[in-house]
Amino acid sequence: MMSKRDRAQEVNNLALAISRVRYLVEDSCLEGLRATYLFREGVRLNIRRLARMCVGLPYKYGARRWNGPLEEFPMTFDCSSFVHAIYKAVGVDIPMRSLEQASFGECTLCSELLIGDLIFFKGDQGAYNEKIPEGVGHVLMYIGELGGRKMVIGACGTFPYYKADKRRIGRVILIDLAIVLRREDYRGARRILPADQLQSG
Repeated sequence: MMSKRDRAQEVNNLALAISRVRYLVEDSCLEGLRATYLFREGVRLNIRRLARMCVGLPYKYGARRWNGPLEEFPMTFDCSSFVHAIYKAVGVDIPMRSLEQASFGECTLCSELLIGDLIFFKGDQGAYNEKIPEGVGHVLMYIGELGGRKMVIGACGTFPYYKADKRRIGRVILIDLAIVLRREDYRGARRILPADQLQSG
């Protein structure tokens, strides 16, 4: 596993790669992201690269919100703070809590996922509101195909394959999308980055 210093240097290198990306985000009020992106680098590829750098980092329930700088990129996550930090590192602000993330961006289908799309489950600690009365408490991020398999990544306290599986995992892991979609508590997928304005990678 990378040292904290080495990982900070890698994140800094990533920041240089995406520094030319410029974006304008209107106030979304959690109703959806309306943005215009001008890009020279594949933002989704940077998301995948940074997310994969985090594999093996420890899980911590209630991990603090990270607001930068890149030199202080967090070394522990819970599920929602992980996806929040990845997006924050590439210059996109999303809500911190999984329940709010599940109302952000645009609804999409699991058959049409692009890198960076978020996938939601009720989980063990589902939270509720008027928009999502069935509850959301866990989030994973789709990062595309690896070795011919569609994969997701996330910070997980227990094995995310089945809701009833309580074995401890306690770290950021890669998971086969087909396996997690067998869960009965699946709550849908959201697209944060507009598909028609960014390279899908």
